[in-house]
Amino acid sequence: MTTARVLVTGATGAQGGAVARALLANGMRVRALVRNASSPGAQALVGAGVELVEGSFDDADSLAAAAGGADAIFSVQLYNPGSASTERIHAQALIEAGLAASVRTFVQTSVSGVDDRNTWRGAQWDDVYWDNKAAVEDMALGAGFAATIVLRPAFMMENFASPKVERMFPELSERRIVSAICEDTPLALVAADDIGSAVAAAIAKPSRFSGGALELAGDVLTLPQVAALLTAASGTPVVAETKSPDAEIARGRSAGWVLSQQWLNEFGYPARPSHMEEIGLQPTPFSRWLQGRQASPMR
Repeated sequence: MTTARVLVTGATGAQGGAVARALLANGMRVRALVRNASSPGAQALVGAGVELVEGSFDDADSLAAAAGGADAIFSVQLYNPGSASTERIHAQALIEAGLAASVRTFVQTSVSGVDDRNTWRGAQWDDVYWDNKAAVEDMALGAGFAATIVLRPAFMMENFASPKVERMFPELSERRIVSAICEDTPLALVAADDIGSAVAAAIAKPSRFSGGALELAGDVLTLPQVAALLTAASGTPVVAETKSPDAEIARGRSAGWVLSQQWLNEFGYPARPSHMEEIGLQPTPFSRWLQGRQASPMR
Protein backbone atom coordinates (compact mmCIF):
# COMPACT_ATOMS: atom_id res chain seq x y z
CA MET A 1 0.00 0.00 0.00
CA THR A 2 1.29 3.49 -0.88
CA THR A 3 2.37 5.57 2.10
CA ALA A 4 -0.02 8.45 2.67
CA ARG A 5 1.19 11.96 1.95
CA VAL A 6 -0.35 14.56 4.25
CA LEU A 7 -0.37 18.33 3.88
CA VAL A 8 -0.04 19.96 7.31
CA THR A 9 -0.84 23.62 7.82
CA GLY A 10 0.46 25.49 10.86
CA ALA A 11 3.36 23.03 11.10
CA THR A 12 5.65 25.53 12.85
CA GLY A 13 3.03 26.00 15.60
CA ALA A 14 2.03 23.83 18.55
CA GLN A 15 -0.84 21.92 16.93
CA GLY A 16 0.59 21.57 13.44
CA GLY A 17 4.03 20.68 14.76
CA ALA A 18 2.59 17.92 16.93
CA VAL A 19 0.58 16.64 13.97
CA ALA A 20 3.68 16.54 11.76
CA ARG A 21 5.61 14.59 14.41
CA ALA A 22 2.79 12.09 14.91
CA LEU A 23 2.37 11.50 11.19
CA LEU A 24 6.11 10.96 10.70
CA ALA A 25 6.16 8.57 13.66
CA ASN A 26 3.40 6.60 11.96
CA GLY A 27 5.35 6.29 8.73
CA MET A 28 3.46 8.88 6.71
CA ARG A 29 4.99 11.45 4.40
CA VAL A 30 4.48 15.03 5.52
CA ARG A 31 4.37 18.21 3.48
CA ALA A 32 4.08 21.55 5.28
CA LEU A 33 2.80 24.89 4.02
CA VAL A 34 5.07 27.57 5.53
CA ARG A 35 5.34 31.31 5.04
CA ASN A 36 9.15 31.37 5.21
CA ALA A 37 10.99 28.20 4.27
CA SER A 38 14.28 29.55 5.64
CA SER A 39 12.97 30.27 9.14
CA PRO A 40 14.41 28.21 12.03
CA GLY A 41 11.05 26.53 12.59
CA ALA A 42 10.72 25.56 8.95
CA GLN A 43 14.28 24.28 8.77
CA ALA A 44 13.67 22.15 11.85
CA LEU A 45 10.83 20.53 9.93
CA VAL A 46 13.18 19.81 7.03
CA GLY A 47 15.60 18.18 9.46
CA ALA A 48 12.78 15.93 10.65
CA GLY A 49 12.00 14.82 7.10
CA VAL A 50 9.18 17.20 6.17
CA GLU A 51 8.79 18.53 2.63
CA LEU A 52 8.16 22.28 2.51
CA VAL A 53 6.00 24.39 0.23
CA GLU A 54 6.40 28.12 0.76
CA GLY A 55 3.17 30.07 0.59
CA SER A 56 0.07 31.13 2.49
CA PHE A 57 -3.70 30.83 2.61
CA ASP A 58 -3.88 34.04 0.57
CA ASP A 59 -1.82 32.57 -2.29
CA ALA A 60 -3.97 30.23 -4.38
CA ASP A 61 -1.02 28.99 -6.44
CA SER A 62 0.92 27.96 -3.34
CA LEU A 63 -2.15 26.18 -1.96
CA ALA A 64 -2.53 24.28 -5.22
CA ALA A 65 1.13 23.27 -5.12
CA ALA A 66 0.87 22.21 -1.48
CA ALA A 67 -2.30 20.17 -1.98
CA GLY A 68 -1.20 18.53 -5.23
CA GLY A 69 -0.62 14.82 -4.74
CA ALA A 70 -1.70 14.88 -1.10
CA ASP A 71 -3.93 12.14 0.26
CA ALA A 72 -5.01 14.12 3.32
CA ILE A 73 -4.93 17.64 4.75
CA PHE A 74 -4.67 18.87 8.33
CA SER A 75 -6.28 22.30 8.49
CA VAL A 76 -5.75 24.93 11.19
CA GLN A 77 -6.42 28.66 10.92
CA LEU A 78 -5.65 31.43 13.36
CA TYR A 79 -8.45 33.55 14.73
CA ASN A 80 -7.99 37.16 13.68
CA PRO A 81 -9.82 39.49 16.11
CA GLY A 82 -9.28 42.34 13.66
CA SER A 83 -11.15 40.60 10.84
CA ALA A 84 -14.39 38.68 11.22
CA SER A 85 -13.98 36.92 7.88
CA THR A 86 -10.30 35.97 7.59
CA GLU A 87 -10.61 32.59 9.29
CA ARG A 88 -13.48 31.52 7.04
CA ILE A 89 -11.78 32.82 3.89
CA HIS A 90 -8.57 30.94 4.66
CA ALA A 91 -10.42 27.72 5.45
CA GLN A 92 -12.45 27.96 2.26
CA ALA A 93 -9.32 28.54 0.18
CA LEU A 94 -7.69 25.43 1.61
CA ILE A 95 -10.85 23.37 1.14
CA GLU A 96 -11.09 24.43 -2.50
CA ALA A 97 -7.43 23.58 -3.10
CA GLY A 98 -7.95 20.17 -1.53
CA LEU A 99 -11.01 19.41 -3.63
CA ALA A 100 -9.25 20.52 -6.82
CA ALA A 101 -6.36 18.19 -5.98
CA SER A 102 -8.73 15.25 -5.27
CA VAL A 103 -7.62 15.00 -1.66
CA ARG A 104 -9.67 12.28 0.03
CA THR A 105 -9.36 13.04 3.76
CA PHE A 106 -9.70 16.45 5.39
CA VAL A 107 -9.06 16.96 9.11
CA GLN A 108 -10.18 20.31 10.54
CA THR A 109 -9.16 21.44 14.01
CA SER A 110 -11.67 23.59 15.84
CA VAL A 111 -12.32 24.10 19.57
CA SER A 112 -14.14 22.23 22.32
CA GLY A 113 -17.68 23.41 22.97
CA VAL A 114 -18.69 24.73 19.56
CA ASP A 115 -22.05 22.95 19.73
CA ASP A 116 -22.86 24.71 23.01
CA ARG A 117 -22.17 28.25 21.76
CA ASN A 118 -25.82 29.34 21.85
CA THR A 119 -25.77 28.72 25.61
CA TRP A 120 -23.58 31.76 26.13
CA ARG A 121 -24.49 33.87 23.11
CA GLY A 122 -24.53 37.57 23.92
CA ALA A 123 -22.64 40.81 23.76
CA GLN A 124 -20.33 39.91 26.64
CA TRP A 125 -18.78 36.95 24.86
CA ASP A 126 -16.95 36.83 21.54
CA ASP A 127 -19.72 35.46 19.31
CA VAL A 128 -17.59 36.00 16.19
CA TYR A 129 -14.93 33.61 17.50
CA TRP A 130 -17.44 30.81 18.09
CA ASP A 131 -19.46 31.48 14.94
CA ASN A 132 -16.30 31.33 12.84
CA LYS A 133 -15.32 27.98 14.34
CA ALA A 134 -18.80 26.58 13.68
CA ALA A 135 -18.86 27.95 10.14
CA VAL A 136 -15.48 26.43 9.30
CA GLU A 137 -16.62 23.07 10.69
CA ASP A 138 -19.74 23.21 8.53
CA MET A 139 -17.72 24.20 5.46
CA ALA A 140 -15.36 21.26 5.91
CA LEU A 141 -18.09 18.71 6.65
CA GLY A 142 -20.17 19.85 3.70
CA ALA A 143 -17.35 20.15 1.17
CA GLY A 144 -17.64 16.64 -0.22
CA PHE A 145 -14.35 15.01 0.76
CA ALA A 146 -14.46 11.22 0.98
CA ALA A 147 -13.79 11.60 4.71
CA THR A 148 -13.93 14.68 6.94
CA ILE A 149 -12.98 14.68 10.60
CA VAL A 150 -13.38 17.61 13.00
CA LEU A 151 -11.24 17.83 16.14
CA ARG A 152 -12.27 19.97 19.11
CA PRO A 153 -9.33 20.40 21.49
CA ALA A 154 -9.69 21.99 24.92
CA PHE A 155 -7.22 24.37 26.64
CA MET A 156 -3.74 23.38 25.54
CA MET A 157 -1.21 22.27 28.11
CA GLU A 158 1.40 24.09 26.03
CA ASN A 159 -0.10 27.35 27.31
CA PHE A 160 1.91 26.61 30.47
CA ALA A 161 5.16 26.32 28.50
CA SER A 162 7.33 28.65 26.46
CA PRO A 163 6.65 30.47 24.19
CA LYS A 164 2.94 30.78 25.02
CA VAL A 165 3.35 31.03 28.78
CA GLU A 166 5.16 34.37 28.52
CA ARG A 167 1.96 35.91 27.15
CA MET A 168 -0.67 33.93 29.03
CA PHE A 169 0.86 33.28 32.45
CA PRO A 170 4.02 35.44 32.56
CA GLU A 171 4.32 35.24 36.36
CA LEU A 172 5.03 31.52 36.10
CA SER A 173 8.69 32.51 35.77
CA GLU A 174 8.26 33.71 39.38
CA ARG A 175 6.49 30.46 40.34
CA ARG A 176 3.03 32.04 40.33
CA ILE A 177 0.00 31.41 38.10
CA VAL A 178 -1.92 34.68 38.16
CA SER A 179 -5.27 35.02 36.39
CA ALA A 180 -8.97 35.79 36.76
CA ILE A 181 -9.72 32.06 36.66
CA CYS A 182 -11.39 31.05 39.93
CA GLU A 183 -9.68 28.53 42.18
CA ASP A 184 -12.52 26.02 41.81
CA THR A 185 -12.91 26.33 38.02
CA PRO A 186 -12.30 22.95 36.32
CA LEU A 187 -10.07 23.43 33.30
CA ALA A 188 -10.12 20.79 30.54
CA LEU A 189 -6.56 20.42 29.24
CA VAL A 190 -5.13 18.72 26.18
CA ALA A 191 -1.55 18.05 25.10
CA ALA A 192 -0.59 19.02 21.57
CA ASP A 193 0.77 15.51 21.10
CA ASP A 194 -2.72 14.12 21.76
CA ILE A 195 -4.01 16.27 18.91
CA GLY A 196 -1.26 14.84 16.74
CA SER A 197 -2.14 11.29 17.74
CA ALA A 198 -5.81 11.91 16.97
CA VAL A 199 -4.97 13.23 13.50
CA ALA A 200 -2.70 10.27 12.77
CA ALA A 201 -5.41 7.84 13.86
CA ALA A 202 -8.04 9.62 11.79
CA ILE A 203 -5.93 9.61 8.65
CA ALA A 204 -4.92 5.98 9.12
CA LYS A 205 -8.58 4.90 9.44
CA PRO A 206 -10.71 7.77 8.12
CA SER A 207 -13.92 5.77 7.80
CA ARG A 208 -13.85 5.11 11.55
CA PHE A 209 -13.89 8.80 12.45
CA SER A 210 -15.42 10.55 9.44
CA GLY A 211 -18.42 12.82 9.73
CA GLY A 212 -18.20 13.54 13.42
CA ALA A 213 -16.47 15.85 15.86
CA LEU A 214 -13.96 14.52 18.38
CA GLU A 215 -13.71 16.35 21.72
CA LEU A 216 -10.11 16.18 22.96
CA ALA A 217 -8.92 16.50 26.56
CA GLY A 218 -6.32 14.62 28.56
CA ASP A 219 -7.03 16.01 32.01
CA VAL A 220 -9.39 18.24 34.00
CA LEU A 221 -7.75 20.30 36.75
CA THR A 222 -8.21 23.49 38.71
CA LEU A 223 -5.33 25.97 38.63
CA PRO A 224 -4.35 25.13 42.24
CA GLN A 225 -4.09 21.50 41.11
CA VAL A 226 -1.97 22.59 38.14
CA ALA A 227 0.25 24.54 40.54
CA ALA A 228 0.60 21.50 42.81
CA LEU A 229 1.70 19.32 39.89
CA LEU A 230 4.19 21.96 38.77
CA THR A 231 5.51 22.07 42.33
CA ALA A 232 5.91 18.31 42.42
CA ALA A 233 7.63 18.23 39.04
CA SER A 234 10.04 21.09 39.71
CA GLY A 235 10.71 20.68 43.41
CA THR A 236 10.02 24.36 44.08
CA PRO A 237 6.67 25.81 45.18
CA VAL A 238 4.25 27.15 42.57
CA VAL A 239 1.05 28.91 43.66
CA ALA A 240 -2.15 29.91 41.85
CA GLU A 241 -3.55 33.39 42.50
CA THR A 242 -6.96 34.68 41.40
CA LYS A 243 -7.43 38.38 40.65
CA SER A 244 -10.56 40.24 39.60
CA PRO A 245 -11.03 40.79 35.85
CA ASP A 246 -10.64 44.54 36.35
CA ALA A 247 -7.41 44.03 38.24
CA GLU A 248 -6.06 41.79 35.50
CA ILE A 249 -6.81 44.37 32.81
CA ALA A 250 -5.40 47.18 34.97
CA ARG A 251 -2.08 45.38 35.20
CA GLY A 252 -1.81 44.94 31.45
CA ARG A 253 -3.49 41.66 30.56
CA SER A 254 -5.33 41.82 27.23
CA ALA A 255 -9.08 42.32 27.45
CA GLY A 256 -9.66 39.34 25.16
CA TRP A 257 -7.63 36.97 27.32
CA VAL A 258 -9.34 38.17 30.50
CA LEU A 259 -12.73 37.70 28.83
CA SER A 260 -11.72 34.14 27.97
CA GLN A 261 -10.89 33.54 31.63
CA GLN A 262 -14.34 34.79 32.66
CA TRP A 263 -15.87 32.44 30.09
CA LEU A 264 -13.91 29.55 31.59
CA ASN A 265 -15.36 30.41 35.00
CA GLU A 266 -18.94 30.47 33.74
CA PHE A 267 -18.95 27.76 31.07
CA GLY A 268 -15.66 26.08 30.20
CA TYR A 269 -14.68 23.43 27.69
CA PRO A 270 -16.87 20.29 27.77
CA ALA A 271 -14.14 17.94 26.49
CA ARG A 272 -13.17 15.18 28.92
CA PRO A 273 -10.55 12.40 28.80
CA SER A 274 -13.38 9.88 28.54
CA HIS A 275 -14.23 11.27 25.10
CA MET A 276 -10.83 10.17 23.82
CA GLU A 277 -10.94 6.85 25.61
CA GLU A 278 -14.33 6.04 24.09
CA ILE A 279 -12.83 6.16 20.59
CA GLY A 280 -9.69 4.22 21.46
CA LEU A 281 -7.30 7.14 21.96
CA GLN A 282 -5.03 7.37 25.00
CA PRO A 283 -5.30 10.77 26.73
CA THR A 284 -2.21 12.33 28.29
CA PRO A 285 -2.70 13.64 31.84
CA PHE A 286 -0.95 16.87 32.84
CA SER A 287 1.47 15.04 35.14
CA ARG A 288 2.73 12.88 32.28
CA TRP A 289 2.95 15.88 29.97
CA LEU A 290 5.25 17.52 32.52
CA GLN A 291 7.60 14.54 32.63
CA GLY A 292 9.08 15.37 29.24
CA ARG A 293 9.69 19.03 30.02
CA GLN A 294 12.70 18.76 32.37
CA ALA A 295 10.44 19.64 35.32
CA SER A 296 10.18 23.24 34.15
CA PRO A 297 6.93 24.85 32.97
CA MET A 298 8.98 27.47 31.15
CA ARG A 299 10.62 25.00 28.74
